Amino acid sequence: MMFLALSAVMAILGLWVISAPVDPATFQDLTRLSWSAFSSSSPVVAAYLEREVRLLGANHFGVSLLAMAVTWVWLRTGDRRATPVLLIFPLTLALTSALFFAGAVVGLGAFYAASAVVSTAAVLIADRMLATA
Repeated sequence: MMFLALSAVMAILGLWVISAPVDPATFQDLTRLSWSAFSSSSPVVAAYLEREVRLLGANHFGVSLLAMAVTWVWLRTGDRRATPVLLIFPLTLALTSALFFAGAVVGLGAFYAASAVVSTAAVLIADRMLATA
């Protein structure tokens, strides 16, 4: 049930990302340019970035729904297919963090790396609990 709750929290976070506008402070930290100056000089690119952020939230929401469904159906019944399917999300986060680290966006890459570690640990703990039950 812990993984189900974690997936629900991640789904809520995805919905929040979909509805939230681009954070001007984070944008300025990453680019050294204010969001208002950027959006006024390049409105098409700014609209594209806003859409990309919302799509990232939709992706996060969708993967969280997958994790909740797998947890509810397979993990609850003790099916061994649950672990490989649930490892899709942490491995995706690990790949994303590697890409962000390669691009030297250290703050965001560290967030994704930590998320990958926590997600992988949650899946492996749930798998171990299934194996001993």
